[in-house]
Amino acid sequence: VKEIKILKVPAKHNRGRNILYPDTGVGGFVFTVEGLTFYFAGDTAFSRELYTLVAERVPRVDFAMLPIGGFMPFPFRKFHQTPEEAFEGFSLLNAGYLVPIHFGTWHLIPYYVKKERAVERLLSCSYICGREEEVLVIRPGESFDI
Repeated sequence: VKEIKILKVPAKHNRGRNILYPDTGVGGFVFTVEGLTFYFAGDTAFSRELYTLVAERVPRVDFAMLPIGGFMPFPFRKFHQTPEEAFEGFSLLNAGYLVPIHFGTWHLIPYYVKKERAVERLLSCSYICGREEEVLVIRPGESFDI
């Protein structure tokens, strides 16, 4: 690898942990490696303005790694996006592929949602829009070659 460019971009999430640390900083990253661009949104809620800003700053995103685990309880929803919102963000970015991240990690009883449900909802969106080939679900231990 000759060159890697890294750009930090905004995210929509809680900025602080407590009164002593009111602004711990949040963000996503765009990595450009050998002509391919990867957007890692990090832990973020959906925001049309956010995705529009990223699309303006990064005209081509080959792989958008977007969180899909924002279900319930509702208080967490202001910091996390649903699979449907992730698909909308993917469309706003006009990205080549969507790689879902940030799902199936927290078991919020009684709000437990099986991780496969998030994937099913995302794939349903992609199927309805005729873009199912553009969603790359990578399971633990799996990889793919570019």
